[in-house]
Amino acid sequence: KESYERYISECEEKGFVVDAEKNTTSYNAYDSEGYKLHLSYDKDDKYIFITLETPIKMTSLSWPTSGIATKLPVPKSLMGKFATNSSDTFSVYICETSLEDFNAYVDECIANGFDVDYSRYDQSYYAEDKDGADLTITFEGNEIMYISIYDWSK
Repeated sequence: KESYERYISECEEKGFVVDAEKNTTSYNAYDSEGYKLHLSYDKDDKYIFITLETPIKMTSLSWPTSGIATKLPVPKSLMGKFATNSSDTFSVYICETSLEDFNAYVDECIANGFDVDYSRYDQSYYAEDKDGADLTITFEGNEIMYISIYDWSK
């Protein structure tokens, strides 16, 4: 446990302090360059699991004008990276998004009909619309929002 706590301190000294979340068995944070660090401590087997993700390469986006993405409002920022874009599945990472922007976007989605079987939390929102399209929106940290919508019933 002491080694785990010491390692967290060393990571913080290296700059992994952006949007840091810490509890007794995990630590998540970004650095100023956008690298994402995830640490987990297994207290039973006494080991530390370390994951370091490279920053997502973001570019200027043109919001889709066809497919399932048209059910969604256009976000405030159009800097990001498409993960999936097809007629029935769409997912995108949007950067330059504050937690306030995230919440405003969730409110827009609710106003657009994504209010069926919903669950809203501090940094995530899950819902369907009346047609059965599933929406997931999460605030990833480091001013990144993830949006995913799909409808595989067709």
